Amino acid sequence: MTPSPAPADDNIRPDYVHPTPVRPTRRRSPMPPGSLIASDHEALKHLAGLVGDCSDDAVLWVTFLSADDRALALVLPIDDLPSMPDNATTAALAAAMRDVVGKVYPGAQALVAIVRPTGGDYGDHERSWADALWRAADATGWSIRMIAAVGADRSRVLDRARCVPHADLR
Repeated sequence: MTPSPAPADDNIRPDYVHPTPVRPTRRRSPMPPGSLIASDHEALKHLAGLVGDCSDDAVLWVTFLSADDRALALVLPIDDLPSMPDNATTAALAAAMRDVVGKVYPGAQALVAIVRPTGGDYGDHERSWADALWRAADATGWSIRMIAAVGADRSRVLDRARCVPHADLR
C-alpha cells in the first residue's frame, strides 16, 4: 500500500498511513520530553520514532503525555505478551498504568503502539489488542489518548470503532 500524503492541516485522516522510520540503532523520538504534541499526526510520529526498528516479536510500547499534551520522559516497552489479549493481562496492565503513572503524573494520557514487524494496519492482532486495551482502560479509569499500529514499514492511528469485534457491531 502506498502511503497517503500527510494531511496539510496536520489532522489524521482515516486513510492516512505514516511511513515508519526504521532506525535499528537509534531509539529516539522526534519529540523530546516537554514538547507539545497537539495532534494525532504528531503523536504517531512520536510513537514511530520511539519504536524505531521492529523486533521479531509483538511488543506494546506505552508513553505518556501530560494533562497539557506535553511529552513525558516515560516510555514502557512491554514484551512477552500473549499473541491475543486476555482480560487478566489487559486489566492488570490498565490498573498498573492508572495506579502508578496516575499518581506521579495526574491527568497523564497514554499513547500506545501495538508493534510487530508485519503490523502497522488493521490486522486481527492489532484490532484485538486495541479493543481489549480500550475496554480495560474504560473499566479502570486509565486514560488512553491514542492507540497506533506500528510495523516495519508503516504505521497508522487506529480508530476505536474499527477495532470493535464483529459480534459487537450487530
